[in-house]
Amino acid sequence: VYVAFGLFLAALSTGNALGQARCLTPEEAAKVITSINADIQAPEYKKVQKELVEMRNERQRLNAKILADVEKNKSLISKGDQLGETHLLRVCQLLKENGWFSSQTLQIDGLEAFFFILTNNKAFEAQRELLPVLVAAAKKGLIGFPLIATMVDSIRVGFNYPQIFGTQAIIKQKVIYLLPLVNDEKVDDWRNEYKLGPLSAHLRQLEMQYMLPVLKSQRKSRQPTVSKGNGAASDAVILGISTDDENTAVKIDTKVVNLNVRVLSRDPKVQAGTNLSRGDFQVLEDG
Repeated sequence: VYVAFGLFLAALSTGNALGQARCLTPEEAAKVITSINADIQAPEYKKVQKELVEMRNERQRLNAKILADVEKNKSLISKGDQLGETHLLRVCQLLKENGWFSSQTLQIDGLEAFFFILTNNKAFEAQRELLPVLVAAAKKGLIGFPLIATMVDSIRVGFNYPQIFGTQAIIKQKVIYLLPLVNDEKVDDWRNEYKLGPLSAHLRQLEMQYMLPVLKSQRKSRQPTVSKGNGAASDAVILGISTDDENTAVKIDTKVVNLNVRVLSRDPKVQAGTNLSRGDFQVLEDG
């Protein structure tokens, strides 16, 4: 549900990074990582668990209201972004006060709410400050590597950098556009390292799930929204990945240049595209 919602709203949102207070300083992040590596069994925090669940439920209610009538409630999308930022900064404060939250600390519902808040927002700078902590937790088996890959790509796209793992796409004019990649040739190696399947399988899944064609966006040079020393360029370093062109920011260009097609049918009895040839298609521009 979260993946579908995030993909859909990307077509409606500007995707700009929000301005927010600091999440974790390097020193504070190091303290949280120490709590992860110490393997200390923290007591159950029922009060914290309740707060996290309430924050998640509040955001989910707003999401549901938006999806019920997107055109009517489009103005609520920015409100949702602000709410996500507020929730994430509260999570940062809780981590400072308590250290890392395990399943024993929060129980399953609380932990799911914790992960939901981490990922379901556009507070990209705060997310980026959490990355060293999340990588340390993944290495301990406390969270999944795919969650980190998805968050890293979301952060990078938010700062107008190319994504590493190919997890981010938008819907525009009934086409799913995979946002630009750092390296098409290496993407499957990086996906495998972070426990994701091949990109081609992911794209087929998107096509079948949404019954829409999937195309790769064209990549153009653009000035990043953050400085070289304070941007998403450090994400690959945290991940231990060498991407070669870290400082190249991107702009999305949705001009379609790839005319390979796949025909989909909602009727399982129809063998889509069986008897179609080039003459059955019409290519238009500006309408």
